[in-house]
Amino acid sequence: MIQSDIEACMNDSERALKNLGLLLESITHQDESVSNAALESLENCGPPRAEQMDLLLKHLLDTDSLRVFWAATLIGRLLADDADAIAGVDQKLQKTFAARLADQSLEESAREKICWAISNLPMVSQELRNVLAMLAAGASPRMQRLIEAALSKA
Repeated sequence: MIQSDIEACMNDSERALKNLGLLLESITHQDESVSNAALESLENCGPPRAEQMDLLLKHLLDTDSLRVFWAATLIGRLLADDADAIAGVDQKLQKTFAARLADQSLEESAREKICWAISNLPMVSQELRNVLAMLAAGASPRMQRLIEAALSKA
């Protein structure tokens, strides 16, 4: 996809969702205009489709915190729109969330976005609750609020 194609996604949410993987890859493009267009497309695309969960999980495991931030954002949007969308991957998703929250190399903003996404889960596993409780100790006030919201789930 060339720059003009990425720019076309900025005003076409359906096109952006069809090209989600490429947009997630492009947010760290060396050409700032390409990365900015990809970011704007992701900001405006709305919730992804349930069948894109595997793609989102892949990017949730990325080493780049910005990609993790956006993968968590999109997962959170999907959960807020349709909590049943994670049927079949719920356990894998919660384990991935737990592992990423425990990863100290991940930037705080990405971990905050993961906590926000967790707050959209219909239920939080005990393993994930334990990680959230450990993370709460010494967390920033913002992170503590996000953790409290996540832990308030049944």
